Amino acid sequence: MTLNRFWRSRGCAHHDEVESDRHLADLTGYGAAQQRMGELYGDPEAWTRKFILNIAASGKFSSDRTIAEYANEIWNVKACSTE
Repeated sequence: MTLNRFWRSRGCAHHDEVESDRHLADLTGYGAAQQRMGELYGDPEAWTRKFILNIAASGKFSSDRTIAEYANEIWNVKACSTE
């Protein structure tokens, strides 16, 4: 299935219309990424490998850092032990 047919089947604008509309400019790339993800999901071994590597490579969440900075710099409170 072509990407244009994919989007039309879901009631979305045709590729040419998408490209002329600024707020939908990345819709084609998004659709292509979704298609690749769907293909990857169809291969459980490859999906699991990428899933595990993605989690292993993730660092501290930015919200964790933000909350720690607020606690220290704005609220002037110290972190509590969770143990």
